[in-house]
Amino acid sequence: MRLLVLASAFVTLLAWGQAGSAESYKENFEDGLAQLWEPQATAQRWRVIGNLGHKYKARASARFDGNMVSTYAGAEYANFNYRVSLRNKGDNASYMIFRATPDFSQQRSQSPQSGSGYAFGIDNRACVSGGLGKYYIYKMENGSFSTIKAWTESLYIRCDKQWNSLRVSAKGGALKFFINSKLVYKFTDNAAILSGRIGVLGYSYTKTPTRHYFDNIVVAPIVTADASDLASADDEQISREQQLLNEMLSDSKDPAGYRSE
Repeated sequence: MRLLVLASAFVTLLAWGQAGSAESYKENFEDGLAQLWEPQATAQRWRVIGNLGHKYKARASARFDGNMVSTYAGAEYANFNYRVSLRNKGDNASYMIFRATPDFSQQRSQSPQSGSGYAFGIDNRACVSGGLGKYYIYKMENGSFSTIKAWTESLYIRCDKQWNSLRVSAKGGALKFFINSKLVYKFTDNAAILSGRIGVLGYSYTKTPTRHYFDNIVVAPIVTADASDLASADDEQISREQQLLNEMLSDSKDPAGYRSE
């Protein structure tokens, strides 16, 4: 009986490993490479740069208008914690994407839109006028766009073009979103996309071109309810201040990938 149980457990672990869902992943680009990362289009200039620490940079060509997307082709993940550090130089939003298909997109210039997955990003342009940065969460499903959380202010977004750390914890349809280690939003998707690639996304507009930088990418799959090297016991509650901001109506009707001129 013991041999049968052990054999069954080995088969389960083997199948999980083949699906690419059980292995942790870390990438800080210190070797100067973005191994197995797949940019979507040649107009999106993705490369690793090494000044002041290696990072993954996206810069659009002069006439490119839309989302610049790169996904990691090395594995697909189901239940996990996924963290990315990001910053940009410009006026448009930067995102992390997860449970995504390789053709994930949401952009003004593409019709029809394509792909499936989730995106979680920030825009700190309001910091210039002394305001708070904002976050946005959306979902694409077979090219159909839907908002999970419209542009919402957060006290936790760092301004002045500083690095911000975003993290998502995904277990089935239960999704939690963190900014700089602080929980900002919880959402249960009853029609969840259950697995897919991780990736990064930056929007650039011809009149306000934006360069995006990504670093310190970590994925830690959740095998049991409390198994993760990114989770901690003190970040599971949304603060009262953030909850009040979450309950405010958004002042922007702009789609998620860009802001109005």
